[in-house]
Amino acid sequence: MKPAKPASATMNEQTFVPATMRAVYYDQVRAGDEVLAGANNTKKYREIDAGLAIEAFLDTDYPTPRPSEHQYILKIQAATWGHMELPPARVVNPKYAPTHIPLHSVCGTVISTPAEDHTVPGGPKFKIGDVVLGMLSYTRDGGAADYALATEDEVALKPMNISAAEAASVVTPALVA
Repeated sequence: MKPAKPASATMNEQTFVPATMRAVYYDQVRAGDEVLAGANNTKKYREIDAGLAIEAFLDTDYPTPRPSEHQYILKIQAATWGHMELPPARVVNPKYAPTHIPLHSVCGTVISTPAEDHTVPGGPKFKIGDVVLGMLSYTRDGGAADYALATEDEVALKPMNISAAEAASVVTPALVA
C-alpha cells in the first residue's frame, strides 16, 4: 500500500485505508425467512435457538471502520475463533450483535496510529509497521475482515519467533490460563 501522505508531519507516514473492505459478519434472521444475497455475498445459516438463525455473510464492500482519536487501525494478518465468540458478543454488546464481525483474537500490522498520541512527546506506543497481537473488545467488531480497530491496552508486540497464525491463536488460551 502507498502512504496517504508522502511527507507526513506525524511520527510515521499513515497508510492509505480504503473506504470498503472484505469482511465476514453475522446477521440474525428468523428461521424460514428468505434472505437475498448480492453478487459480492455468500451466506451460510446456523441455528442458534428456536426460531432464530445466525447468517454469516462474506461481503467485499463492507465499510472499513473509522478510528476514534484513541484507536489504532490494524491490517489483519490472522484471526482465530474462540468457543465463546458469539455468546459474549450478544450479552456484552446486544445493540450491535445482529450485525457483528467475529474473531476477536487477532494478529495484524499497525497501519494508522491514534491521533491523540502524536501530541505526546514519545508518540504512540506502537508505530506504523509494528506487528501486534491481542484480544479486541467484544463491544467492537473483530478480525474476520481486512481491517480492525484496537486500543493500546488490547494489543502487544508480536514475538518475532512465532507466525501470525500462532500469535493470534495464543491470545485466548493465555487469557483463560
